Amino acid sequence: MAINIDDVYAGNSMNAAYVKESLRGSKTFRVANVSVQEFGDDDEPKKKKVVLHFDGETKGLALNVTNKNIIADAWGKDAEQWVGKMLRVYSSKTQFAGKMVDCVLTEPQGGGVPDTLPPTASPTLTWKASAWAQFKKNNPGEPGIMAAGFKNAFGIVAKGRPESELTESDWASIATFKVKTFNPDADDPPF
Repeated sequence: MAINIDDVYAGNSMNAAYVKESLRGSKTFRVANVSVQEFGDDDEPKKKKVVLHFDGETKGLALNVTNKNIIADAWGKDAEQWVGKMLRVYSSKTQFAGKMVDCVLTEPQGGGVPDTLPPTASPTLTWKASAWAQFKKNNPGEPGIMAAGFKNAFGIVAKGRPESELTESDWASIATFKVKTFNPDADDPPF
């Protein structure tokens, strides 16, 4: 029987191997809560880190300086205000000690500090509805069928991916499409 050393030393926090293998390289989570924990070996001073905990995930994400700065730039420095927001966690590469190594990076989804989703809201449905509303505003007064234009824009951006895999930025791209045919009287969204 093989013993995977990454499993033995995995701990309670996500690491690059966990994200790459268990999360298949990338996953978007809703931040459930935030804590501060101490890390370090017994023979060295402990370092405090902010740890994010996610809905539906047993492991937390201890933030390194890079990820702390990425998130704070998007959502502000009050980490308690990050609860309820959507965060993409993904594996990447970085240079360390002269060689390329696996790492974990984050990508905040959504706008600035006031932009949160209720715990029960589906981010995909929220982003899709927002894209539809913006799409209608971007295409006023043109003749034709707006729903077909929206579906066409979705096909171009999605490139075969199901809508559940699209990010908020994908939906924002769909919203900016201009169509040659448009029906301003069509109030029903094409979904």
